[in-house]
Amino acid sequence: VLTKLPVLACEATAASEPGGYDIKVSGAEAENYDIKHVAGKLTVIDADAEVVTAKSYTRQYGDANPTFGYEVSGAALDGKPTITCEATSASPVGEYDIVVSKGTVKNYNDKYVAGKLTITKVPLTITARSYTRKQGEQNPKFEVDYAGWKNNETEAMLTKLPIVTCEAEAGSAIGTYDITASGAEATNYDISYVAGKLSVTMADLVTVTAKSYTRVYGDDNPVFEYETSGATLEGEPLIECEATSASPVGKYTIKIS
Repeated sequence: VLTKLPVLACEATAASEPGGYDIKVSGAEAENYDIKHVAGKLTVIDADAEVVTAKSYTRQYGDANPTFGYEVSGAALDGKPTITCEATSASPVGEYDIVVSKGTVKNYNDKYVAGKLTITKVPLTITARSYTRKQGEQNPKFEVDYAGWKNNETEAMLTKLPIVTCEAEAGSAIGTYDITASGAEATNYDISYVAGKLSVTMADLVTVTAKSYTRVYGDDNPVFEYETSGATLEGEPLIECEATSASPVGKYTIKIS
């Protein structure tokens, strides 16, 4: 019998906060009725809760970030969250927040929990080079090779350069000696070492031959000389002979040492 139907209105929307909202009724008309309008109440309660937690990861320095994932507990998630992390392949060793945020999620009672990205040191191997030298020579300048650099880095990234040592000296016996590297330090690298070898070989042969002489009894000895063959002689040999001007006729050894 209404000549005009009532209009109902409420200021609450889907996104309105939990609470009470008036449901207003108005505008109804009827020929034989005196109409009074009484408001109702819309009670908005908390939506079903859901917790979105970013997963945590561990990777080595210099690697790309993994594909970050998340886990949901509680109500079904409507939409997809956004996950970000400030760490890059060049970021130093340490811990970084993996931040998860609303993104396209349409749920209203949602909570977001960050994860952690842990960046660990990457292995770096320092290998001492191997060398060969002859006995009596000085040791060469010992150098090393590196394996494991990231991001096109070089030994300039070391906060402390390696020390390379070998117990062999110029006069050391023929044989093989360890060349050892140690003491290097770097913020983002876990350093290990591989020893090299110094092979000391026989020196080049030099033969020193005392010359032979003939003199008559009663004369002084001549100035004894020598000849060399093979490698170049470094230094002067000692030449001795027990014969004197008073020595009787005979043969005497001219000793060279």
